[in-house]
Amino acid sequence: RVVEMGQSIELCGGTHVRATGEIGALLLRRTEKVKQGTRIEFVCGRRAVARARADFGALSAIAHDVSSSLDEAPGLVRAKLAAAQQADSTRRKLTKDLDAYRARERYDSVEPDARGVRRVVEIGADGTFDDLRGFAHALCALPRLAFVGATGRAAEVQVLVGTSEDSGLVAGEVLKQALAAAGGRGGGSPRMAQGAVAEDKMKSVVQAILQAWDREP
Repeated sequence: RVVEMGQSIELCGGTHVRATGEIGALLLRRTEKVKQGTRIEFVCGRRAVARARADFGALSAIAHDVSSSLDEAPGLVRAKLAAAQQADSTRRKLTKDLDAYRARERYDSVEPDARGVRRVVEIGADGTFDDLRGFAHALCALPRLAFVGATGRAAEVQVLVGTSEDSGLVAGEVLKQALAAAGGRGGGSPRMAQGAVAEDKMKSVVQAILQAWDREP
């Protein structure tokens, strides 16, 4: 059906009405640019009334939670989100600084091996795997270093291996082989790799990695 409204001629793909008054209330939900046109999302009739009531209920709940009026709620929520994002950015920076401090402290406490590489082993460390990863990256930014870490107290333990660029040792292939021999899985790049293995196999995996590094030229 082709509908002509003033100078506009459109193809009708919806419910036919005898008069526009039958449409009832119209609530515009959002608009979106699509190529050369605009996509419009709307509801009408009883759906528009129900949607408006639901929107009002949601906004009222938000205003109550942030202790503001309905009109002030959107601005206050934006301000709180901006403050939360800033706090998260500050937390990430402080965490990175702390990782660098801990890495330097641990680095200085470890004696180099025969080839001049310091090996740091961190097993059963407190915190999350992301915490261990941050510590490992900070360590591997230091010269001639190799790192093996494992965390987790479930049936499966996560293992992380890292090496500095000038260490002469690789991480990915060594970890992959050690995990495969123990029924685990994982791998990565020559500088940083991770995987998972059963808890009772974790110590044997760490030992296999250290022994593989002993064999590397």
